[in-house]
Amino acid sequence: MRHQMTRISVSGLIVILILTVPVTVGAQQDRGRLDLTWSKAFMENTGILHSVFSLEYLRPIGGLAIQVEVPLSIVVFDPENPFLENGSAMGNPRIGVLRSVGNDALLYMAGLRLPLAGDGADALGALYMGSLTDPLYGGAWWADCLSVDVGVTYRPTAAEGIVPYAHLSLEYIVNTDPPVGADKSEFYLPAVLGGSIALGRGALTAEVRANLWLTEDEGFTSDNPYSAIMLGYSFRRGGIEPSIRLGVPLSEYYKKAVDYLLSLSIGFDTP
Repeated sequence: MRHQMTRISVSGLIVILILTVPVTVGAQQDRGRLDLTWSKAFMENTGILHSVFSLEYLRPIGGLAIQVEVPLSIVVFDPENPFLENGSAMGNPRIGVLRSVGNDALLYMAGLRLPLAGDGADALGALYMGSLTDPLYGGAWWADCLSVDVGVTYRPTAAEGIVPYAHLSLEYIVNTDPPVGADKSEFYLPAVLGGSIALGRGALTAEVRANLWLTEDEGFTSDNPYSAIMLGYSFRRGGIEPSIRLGVPLSEYYKKAVDYLLSLSIGFDTP
């Protein structure tokens, strides 16, 4: 079992990296971007403070872009359920690279998630709630797991009217401390299919998000894939871009666990 101080130390190094990257690549003409996202899955037995936070930093460097993401989940149960334990847990941070080709219509990406998610009894509920709130990449919320993902996003940049876009990834998750008899690794296929259209001073989006478990055991009876439909709106003012998204689960088990999803985010251009 990893020590809490190790997770705190490595998390601190990641935060330092986020803060110092603009200084180390200050000669670059392209600007970076910092996004803070708050998400909530509305479900029974959870309080209003049950939330998932994500801090993401993107920095162009030459023909590439470096991406750092740190997720955090907080679960607060209603006082009427004293047998359920409140808690919080950092998810597995991700460090990735992106490269665009084809007049920026295609964006290729690859990433590594470090196995730093909390693994104590007080963290398990928070990690599970994190996976229900943001199930697209399972590697973000698995304790004792390291994951690698590769993917591609397609979005035409010169289109008018409804602009379609699609994202497809392959995620490989390795359990660094698997229970006796459990599989040590799993493959997942995260996917997004959507479209956007200009509306007022911003853009309206609609998309279907799904995560297909490729190595599912035959006896598994839950949802495969997890899927949801999301509607969103975003607009830009100078170097700031707020957005809101509402979602409804589509798959059967997901609908039983979660009523609907809400996500608010704000992005900032950085020097």
